[in-house]
Amino acid sequence: MPKLAKECIKSWKKFCPDYEIKEWNESNFDLDMYPYAREAYDAKKYAFVTDVG
Repeated sequence: MPKLAKECIKSWKKFCPDYEIKEWNESNFDLDMYPYAREAYDAKKYAFVTDVG
């Protein structure tokens, strides 16, 4: 994870201590639940994978 991302998460924990911060990735998200996500992932259009929901 890039340094800036780590710094942002640190600030979220400070200012939003009651929030649960969760990193979604290939190990804890089933891409096959959403054909759109799978298609975007396979096309390496990762920004679009996050549009699921």
